[in-house]
Amino acid sequence: MRILIAEDEQRTRQGLVRVLQSLRDEYEIVAQASNGKAALEMILEQKPDVVFIDIKMPFMDGLSVIEAARAQGIKAEFVIVSAYADFDFAKQSISLGVIEYLKPLTRDEAEAVLKKIENKISGKNSYSRRKSRNLRDKYPDAHPMILQALDIIQSGYAGKISQKKLAEDLGLSQEYFS
Repeated sequence: MRILIAEDEQRTRQGLVRVLQSLRDEYEIVAQASNGKAALEMILEQKPDVVFIDIKMPFMDGLSVIEAARAQGIKAEFVIVSAYADFDFAKQSISLGVIEYLKPLTRDEAEAVLKKIENKISGKNSYSRRKSRNLRDKYPDAHPMILQALDIIQSGYAGKISQKKLAEDLGLSQEYFS
C-alpha cells in the first residue's frame, strides 16, 4: 500500500513515518509533505492509496487539499491526523469521505485504520446500509460519558453541534471534555 504523509510539524511527520514503517513491509511511504500545496502536488504525482494529512498546514489546509484532490479524481483514502478540535472540521471531513480523524495516532490505531482501508479496497467488510448506524455499537467499551456524547451527536448530527455545547450538555467544562 502506497502512503503519503502531509504534516507541517517535522517531529510529528517523522513519528508517523516510524509508526507506519514498523507495521508491515507492504506499507510504502512514497512521499512526505510539509505544507498543503506540496502535499497536493505530490498526491497528484504519486497517486498514493492512503494519505495521512494534518488539517492546519501552511499554504493550503488539509481539507482544501482533500477537496482539490477529489476534484482531480484522486481515489486515495484520507486519514486526518490532527489535534485541532473543531467539530465543523470533523463534519466537513465526513462530507469529503475521510476514513478516520485521529490524534494522536498510536501504533494500534494506525494498524486498525490501515486494515480498515485494506478491507474497503478489497471489498471485505465494506460499508453497507445493513451495518449498524448506532455510534454506541461502534464504541461499546467507551467511557459512559463518551457514550452519552455519542448519543447527543447521533441524535443531533444534522444540526449545529459544538464541543462547547456537548460539554455543557454533559455537565463538563469544555477543557475537561476535550
